[in-house]
Parts: sequence; structure tokens; C-alpha cells
Amino acid sequence: MAANLRQNGPDKLLKFSENLTDICILGALWFLCSLPIVTIGAANTAMYAVFMQHIIHGKRELVKPFFAAFKKNFKCATILWLIMFSLMILFTVDAFYYLYLTRSSIFHRTIGMIMFCLLAIVILLSCYAFPMTALYNNTIKDTLVKSIQYFCVSWPWTLLLFAVNLVVAALMAMGLWYFLFLFAGIIGYANSHIVIKAFKRDITVGLGHKK
Repeated sequence: MAANLRQNGPDKLLKFSENLTDICILGALWFLCSLPIVTIGAANTAMYAVFMQHIIHGKRELVKPFFAAFKKNFKCATILWLIMFSLMILFTVDAFYYLYLTRSSIFHRTIGMIMFCLLAIVILLSCYAFPMTALYNNTIKDTLVKSIQYFCVSWPWTLLLFAVNLVVAALMAMGLWYFLFLFAGIIGYANSHIVIKAFKRDITVGLGHKK
């Protein structure tokens, strides 16, 4: 038993080191491919595709599958991103306006909080939409509808997604924005584990065999 503990220790440390390396590499690839901003959707989808391949099938190849998924899903993922990014901008501006630029009344604060909640919902929907784009050949409409369904039905996983993204957002707000590439990889890795749990009843084929 003691020998097994001694053997498992280095194995776990090696696995942790490998996962951390993957997170850093994919986070860096995501950052580089997201610089034009309009390509963030494709970068999200590519990162999720590689992480889910690793989690489901144990595949360790990173760079080639990332750019293959980026290219394959570029059109659909970009349209999805433009839709969601537009909503994010709209709700962010509205929330800021009602919470900070208007008189402090209960009505204005209520509207501001509603806008903030809608912003959070759009962000959480994106956490389902881009992994779904990586997994399936759904239309954009179907992806959005299914994302809303998962958001509601798989609410425990949605709450966990919210917690993970909130913690990372808080760390960024504390001035750790220069670790953006690392945080991006951490979010991608954590969210991939969560959405796979949420999708488990619908994942009937492996990655690379989209429905």
C-alpha cells in the first residue's frame, strides 16, 4: 500500500503538470486567435473542441486540432459570437447606464440589475453554445434553442458554470488581467468538464463524428 502511494504521487503530479501545460498552450492559442475580437467565437469553439477531445478520448495533440476546429467552425461560431457579443454590449451599456448614470431610484436600480442578469444569462448561454458547436453540426437557430434548454434543464451545471466564470471574472477585476491567457485556458478546461456532464445524455458519438 505504501508503495502504491509512492507511485501514485508522482503519477498525479505528472498528470497535473500535463494538464497545466495543456491549459497554458490552449489559453495562449485562444488569446492569439481572439485578438481581432471578431474571431473570439471561433477561438472559443476550437478550444472547447480540443479540451473535450482530451477529456472524452484522452487525445493529447493540441495545436493541429485547434486550428482544424477553428477553420471548420469559423463561419457558424463567428455568427454566434456576433449575436451574443451584440447582446453583451447592449446589456452592459444598459446596466451601466441605469446603475451609474441615472438618478439613484429603486426603479432605475431594478432595471439596471435586470440588465446585469440578462448579461450573465447571455454569457452562460455562450458556455453551452460554443461547446455544442464543437460537438454537433446544428444550425445556429438549433444551437441557440438547445443552449436555452440546457441552461434551464441542467440548472445545477449552469450554476456551477456561473460560479467558475464569476471567480475568474473576480480575479481579473482584482488586477490579474495579465494572466488572461491562463484564465482563458482554465475557463475552457473547467467549462468543458461541466458541459460534458450536462450533455452526457446527448453525446452519442465521439468528437470528429458530428451529428
